[in-house]
Amino acid sequence: MTFAQHKMVSANVQLLLTDMVGMNATKLSLILISLCLDQIHNYAELKRLLADIDTPLRRMDDNLKNIQDDLQSEWLTKKQSTR
Repeated sequence: MTFAQHKMVSANVQLLLTDMVGMNATKLSLILISLCLDQIHNYAELKRLLADIDTPLRRMDDNLKNIQDDLQSEWLTKKQSTR
């Protein structure tokens, strides 16, 4: 192979590699953008779900505060009577 042929093959390989790297970079960019959009969508969905359960949880919290089972008072009574 002559020097001119070697130089031409080298230039063609370099162009081919540059094209491949460019295509891979473009594909990688699209994949990253897609992943970011998925994360944004997942975050928005999570916020929506948390907002949806916030009101029922607050209602349950109020109801739980009103429950009285006297277990603690029974425990305290037993503890005091054993002294």
